[in-house]
Amino acid sequence: TGFDLAPYFNPANLEFRGVTRAQYLQTSKLPEGLYRLCIEVVEYNRNVVVSNTGCANAWLVLNDPPLVNVPANADKIRILNPQNIIFQWTPRHTGSPNAAFRTEYECTLVELWPATRNPNDAILSSPPILKETASSTTFIYGPSETPLVAGRHYAFRVQAKSISGISQLDLFKNNGYSQVITFQYGDPC
Repeated sequence: TGFDLAPYFNPANLEFRGVTRAQYLQTSKLPEGLYRLCIEVVEYNRNVVVSNTGCANAWLVLNDPPLVNVPANADKIRILNPQNIIFQWTPRHTGSPNAAFRTEYECTLVELWPATRNPNDAILSSPPILKETASSTTFIYGPSETPLVAGRHYAFRVQAKSISGISQLDLFKNNGYSQVITFQYGDPC
């Protein structure tokens, strides 16, 4: 079982080539690239190889996070009645073998107050107006969501999460977070 094999994958029991043990221990992750993994069984008492060497190639890569398309960064959104704002992003992992996993997207929207506030700081520290999970690459901020205030500035980002069962897989750069985009919701009254 995996539990039985776990001690063999302890870094203290592995030989590293091309990447040092110290480099691996800094992050507990292998850098992106092509790897050749080889396994052989050694009889402990005599230190004799008692199996054929089994090798496999593996390409390790972290996928890029989504790219927010709509609204464009620093855009002014026209006010509609009822409220209807379309948020749309492009996934950048679909060409990867990892794309076979189910991907969910967590949308976060915060108000920038004051309007000159750093949007990255605001998205990390302000209470979100919206924090919703979407299974598609579009989210419609409609009349059932908190009304936005005319003339105010807002920050939005999306996080891609690859889910397998109940576990989140670490398959994205920047923990799957897109860049933070800002927009102004119409003109002040």
